[in-house]
Amino acid sequence: MLAIYSKRKPSSCCNGRWRLVQSRRGGFVSQNCEYCGEPRTVGLHQLPDLSCRICNRQLLKFAGADKNYFYRCPSCDLHFRLWELLPHWNVHFDYEGLALPWDRPDIIQ
Repeated sequence: MLAIYSKRKPSSCCNGRWRLVQSRRGGFVSQNCEYCGEPRTVGLHQLPDLSCRICNRQLLKFAGADKNYFYRCPSCDLHFRLWELLPHWNVHFDYEGLALPWDRPDIIQ
């Protein structure tokens, strides 16, 4: 999977970039410091600008009715949910403070 980073200024904890990851079931996305893993919620304005892989136009960003973030091309109508491009938090980080208990693989359900 691609490493996708938010537009947020570097973290105050480690001066690291904020990596976007899937944080909860259902498509919840968070941003985590790439060095220490400190999690933060991410707003629409902090999402990176992405280009369409088909026509290379800048994609539009929006939040759907389910509160998930989406990208859509205004030209060719390519569209996708952001979380589909992102790794689950536990691929890169030991603990995700925004994850709910059932989203943590270290807790037996």
